[in-house]
Amino acid sequence: MDRPSPHRSLATFATVVCSLALATAVVAPGLSGATTHRYRARSLGTLVKVEISKKYGRILVTASGRTLYFLTSESVTSLECIGGCPHLWLPLLTKGRPRAGKGIVAKELGTAKRGSAVQVTYHAHRLYTFSGDHAAGQANGEGISAFGGKWYVISNTGAPVKGALPPNTTTSAAHKPHVMLIVMENHSYSSIVGDPTAPYMNGLIRRYGLATASYAFTHPSLPNYLELVSGSTQGVSGDCTITCSADAPQVVTQLESKHVGWRAYMESAPSPCYTGPSFGTYDRNHNPFVYAAGIVDDHATCHDIVPYSQLAPALEKGTAPPFIWITPDVEHDMHTGSIGQGDAWLSRQLPMVLASSWYRDGGTVIITFDEGTGGTDAGCCTGAAGGHIATIVVSKRTPRGARMSRPVDSAGVLRTIEALYHLPYLGAAASAKSGTLLPLLGLPPASG
Repeated sequence: MDRPSPHRSLATFATVVCSLALATAVVAPGLSGATTHRYRARSLGTLVKVEISKKYGRILVTASGRTLYFLTSESVTSLECIGGCPHLWLPLLTKGRPRAGKGIVAKELGTAKRGSAVQVTYHAHRLYTFSGDHAAGQANGEGISAFGGKWYVISNTGAPVKGALPPNTTTSAAHKPHVMLIVMENHSYSSIVGDPTAPYMNGLIRRYGLATASYAFTHPSLPNYLELVSGSTQGVSGDCTITCSADAPQVVTQLESKHVGWRAYMESAPSPCYTGPSFGTYDRNHNPFVYAAGIVDDHATCHDIVPYSQLAPALEKGTAPPFIWITPDVEHDMHTGSIGQGDAWLSRQLPMVLASSWYRDGGTVIITFDEGTGGTDAGCCTGAAGGHIATIVVSKRTPRGARMSRPVDSAGVLRTIEALYHLPYLGAAASAKSGTLLPLLGLPPASG
């Protein structure tokens, strides 16, 4: 057997020593004396590619198929998505030169500094994914106005996707926001969140968004309903009969002035524009609209207060209005019924809504409670003291399992709705201290 050459053995030894030094430098770059500047780990750059969307045509996506967006107010030299923005709109970062996948014009793919990180750009646009997209191919962030500009899915040409509205374009009636408010009754946060007798609501909480510091304004029911629609209790301090009035501007009269359709669906109400006393399981105190003379005295407006049975046909035919208010009857809203009854009712009704074109066209469903129970006066904001309640936000734009810990009260729910429709704020909704649910929709608190 030939003996190894001493020169070859020395070369092998040197190679091993050099390899160990390199491994040490890469694995433990923080060790004293390690010459990391000579042995930098080279990371493979982030891949960007083009895929064909049935709705938007050729769009940019990540290696895993996540849709990419850009913000109109940004450039490679300016940065607007800061503060809470990167938690909702996730910057596409790279540790190496970004790689051009299929359909990408390589020379248009670049980078921009983002603090100590490096963000991928295309046609001088910083690229982001949206936390509200839960699977490859989704584009729930398209057209959102937030953080100083508008968010668009980016096409292979670097422009907004085909069919997207140019910045500052007024939306048509078909693209008005779709908002549904469902008001449940008389249960505190702790009796709903995590309760095994409310599996459907807790499923919504896991899948969508929850305001963990939501508070009702006062006790009992009616003043809270008035607060939700007008930003004030209008001097009403208790539940009252047909002798009580609270004639003041409400969000629905604001919507009418902007030619935005609305309808209030009252379960077990005997007829449209029913202004009489409580009837069967219908409770007048849970219908704030009939306390405003300006609504009940106007025949057309009053006839937008209808029995709940009219909702399903409207959703099926695609004729449901942009803004929808829902008051379940006293058994299904948990006023006299159990948590299980109310939860079961929601489990039967809400899937119909979520399967509708009304919801697919940017719909948002807010489920809240009129007041907490158990003698609690817990509150926040502008003087709310009606107890800690659960407020759930369901929307395609809501990141999975989103939680908002900022306080919000009944007027803050109204503030949210008015902001979405670009309406003036009524009453206490004009105060930012009332809070807002907009962060659960991927929007900044100051929107609107």
